[in-house]
Amino acid sequence: MRTCGGDYDIQTAGDFRDLESCEEVTGNIIISSGDWVELTLPGLHTLQGNLNITGNPRLTDIHLPRLKTLVGTLHVEGNRHLAAIRTPHVRQFGGLLVTENPLLYTIDFPRNQTSIDMLAISDTRMTTLPSWAIEQAQTVYFANNPFLDRILLPHLTNVHQTLWVECRFLALDPPPVPIDLTRLQAVGGELVVLGCGELQAPTLEHIERTLLVKENAARQLDFLNLVTVGGNLELRDSDFILANFPTLSTVGQSLLFDNNAALSLPSFPSLTTIGENFRISGDHLIGLLDDFGSLRTVGRSANLRGLLHHVDLAALEKAERLTIVSSVKFDCPDAARKYQTKASFQCFDEASDEFINNYDQLPSAGPGLNIGMTTLLLGAMGLVSSLVM
Repeated sequence: MRTCGGDYDIQTAGDFRDLESCEEVTGNIIISSGDWVELTLPGLHTLQGNLNITGNPRLTDIHLPRLKTLVGTLHVEGNRHLAAIRTPHVRQFGGLLVTENPLLYTIDFPRNQTSIDMLAISDTRMTTLPSWAIEQAQTVYFANNPFLDRILLPHLTNVHQTLWVECRFLALDPPPVPIDLTRLQAVGGELVVLGCGELQAPTLEHIERTLLVKENAARQLDFLNLVTVGGNLELRDSDFILANFPTLSTVGQSLLFDNNAALSLPSFPSLTTIGENFRISGDHLIGLLDDFGSLRTVGRSANLRGLLHHVDLAALEKAERLTIVSSVKFDCPDAARKYQTKASFQCFDEASDEFINNYDQLPSAGPGLNIGMTTLLLGAMGLVSSLVM
């Protein structure tokens, strides 16, 4: 086997001739801004560095017929007519970064490879993904692949940094894209899911940083074994009716529900600690907030707003501030008796225009405050803005 040392920067046909007899290259190969239509390295067997193929405007096909091992990353970017990446005998990629190749529809991938540094595919025309055997990855990123009808990573158990899945279709009314993460156990950074359908992650137990689910089209969101989220847990702009987190005990930063128009049943029965803020805003179908029975501590403030007619935080021991704003009839005096010793308490019943702030300090003339008194209190104390965090 002939080994060639150093890096190769390929921009002309003459540059290719220097590589023709190389079976192993110890450095990097960079192929950029060329005029070729087809690109092949017929003798290359092993590449110890990276293979960068970027910005080749006429390139339609990449063919590496003998390549078996690429220790570094295959980086393919900005080849606007590229349709296929063919590596039929490859056994290992150190990393795969494929982006901004809008006509790309097929990628050969090692069928038995179980670990990878980076797996990132975005801005392609792919309709299906290869049959992954990947179990471990540093980073996984899928975004802006508008023809993918599903994203399947059925063997993936651990992502040590970020797992980002973004589903975007060109159709005006696209079908929801299911996400299969059935063996995933831990994410060492963020888990972000945007614009997708059913999310299956039944064995996931730990997320080191943020969990963000946004614009989700499924009717139910289940994380059946998730125990800890180290950062924020954010559910935003989604269609699910039920958000089910039966085993979650700790959110390290904030728990945020924003503009989930159909959400009526958030279920967090084992949650004991929220490190910073607890906020419900724009989730107008949440009427009963009674499945947070284990919540003891909110590090900063709880700001709950919606069609609330019952809030039960029976285990709550400590929060800096608790604000309840209901657009239907709500028993603010009863809530004040329960929570005023545990948090700086505010309650606003919009249906009857009743406002309570630190209830034990208000006159005992009865629960009804007339509009003039409410307006005066809200204006004088500058609390209009504080009711919405």
